[in-house]
Parts: sequence; structure tokens; C-alpha cells
Amino acid sequence: MLDGAAEPGGAVVPLGDVWGREAERPQERLRAAGSWRERFEIADAALARRYEAGRTVDPAYLAKV
Repeated sequence: MLDGAAEPGGAVVPLGDVWGREAERPQERLRAAGSWRERFEIADAALARRYEAGRTVDPAYLAKV
């Protein structure tokens, strides 16, 4: 996990539940990608942008857990 965060316990959570509306564009790009390589590049870039911007988990998601 990133920064030594606790394990999520095997739960699968939709990206939109964690990132909110910011998940829409990367998800659209991932669906349209033509290869696994392209998908990994999209995911890597989205995670890097979010990390560099100092973005955290959507507070609405944290209220649910």
C-alpha cells in the first residue's frame, strides 16, 4: 500500500466512491484504452497527478467507513 497505509481487508470499492467525480475522466480513458500497456500508463498518470496535487480520499467516502 502507499505510504504504509493499512490493508483494505480485501474489499473492492468503486473508484468513484473513493475519488468522487474526479474518477470519471480516468475511468472513461481506461475503458477506451486499446491495450493493457495503455491502461497502466493512464492509471500511473492519474495516480501521479493526484499524489502531486496532494489529493486525499473523498471525505464522503471516509464518512461511510
